[in-house]
Amino acid sequence: MIREAVEKLVNGDVESGLSILGDYVNATVGYKTLAERTGKNPKRLMRILGPAGNPTAENLFSVIKYLKGQEGLEFDIRARQARSNRRRCGQERVSRANLQIPPGVPGKQVAP
Repeated sequence: MIREAVEKLVNGDVESGLSILGDYVNATVGYKTLAERTGKNPKRLMRILGPAGNPTAENLFSVIKYLKGQEGLEFDIRARQARSNRRRCGQERVSRANLQIPPGVPGKQVAP
């Protein structure tokens, strides 16, 4: 869940990301423990991770840092190549038409 929340936050879906983090905290460590470990007020954390939450980067990253440490997670954020770059690198799109589909599988059959 933490990974999903971080992906949503990084991709701009802040409301969903905060909601997922809030649900996770509620179901696992609890706001009281999280507050003790991050040095934040539990009620403030509930507001931060609530539906109208607008956390500072410092508050958000302190929560994520603690949670990922608890779960033993590491994050590695990388840029994806655009489709046009993949084609220039020799990676072409594969379609069902140029695949050999085994008998019994719905779709166009291609002779070898």
